[in-house]
Amino acid sequence: MTQRTAVLYSPEDWRLPEALEMWLLEQPVARVRVRRAEDLTEMGMRSRPRFVLFDARQDLEDVTAAVAALKRDSYTGIVPSAVLVRAGARRNARRIRQRR
Repeated sequence: MTQRTAVLYSPEDWRLPEALEMWLLEQPVARVRVRRAEDLTEMGMRSRPRFVLFDARQDLEDVTAAVAALKRDSYTGIVPSAVLVRAGARRNARRIRQRR
């Protein structure tokens, strides 16, 4: 049986918060870190991950685009996802949407 994967999409190499790290350790999944949106798309097409955690603490705009690409695809769009942001992210997200 193929082991399911949890993908951490993080353009930067930041450490996860301790509580999230502990939760991931309890999950029956192999972890894979991805730094580029293209790699995330390729991985999603080869084998659908169990879930994707997007780390947007540093680059909200890049991560927002990666989330949109994952969710736009009919095959990977159903993959459960979460976005990790830092304080003030809602304000930054509004600015990104207004520029589009």
